[in-house]
Amino acid sequence: MAETTGRKAPVLLIVSVLLVLVLGLLGAVVYLLTRQDGKETSNAETASPRLEYATEGVIFTEDPDALQKAYDEAAEKVEESVVPLSYRNVARSEDGVEFNCYVANPERARFDMFVAIYADAGMTDELYMSQLLRPGTAYDTIRLNRALPPGRHEVYAVFTTIDEEDSVQVIRGQAAVTMEFRVQ
Repeated sequence: MAETTGRKAPVLLIVSVLLVLVLGLLGAVVYLLTRQDGKETSNAETASPRLEYATEGVIFTEDPDALQKAYDEAAEKVEESVVPLSYRNVARSEDGVEFNCYVANPERARFDMFVAIYADAGMTDELYMSQLLRPGTAYDTIRLNRALPPGRHEVYAVFTTIDEEDSVQVIRGQAAVTMEFRVQ
């Protein structure tokens, strides 16, 4: 009987070592599968993003008219910020100062408007600043602050709508476009 236990000990030792190796390999495989670009991922990183409840800008809809009222108010704010554009994209000049062009505040506009024209995309080099245009009025000629040399020039026109609140002029909306000024 002593011989039997002597033979079982090396077999148990071999089985135990193999079991440890298998568990180690299994652990290594699991580790490698859960890594992403050399970093371990947690459940928080692999889970879908979670949406939170809105706390600002929400209304309760127990009143059946509340939702329509909120929609109407939002639509009015959007409408106030819309800048109706009416202009001809190409302006021409013989002297580089007086340009034949068409820049308008259309009749459908809700607010007065002015137009600023710049020589650069950063809108720091001002070429022209109009006075206010009432809805339904337009310029057909403008005079720049300085002459442009002969050739084609891409300029940046900013249309700005203005309203008055408590005797103070406030901007309602702005839109920027490029125009081509040609000097013959």
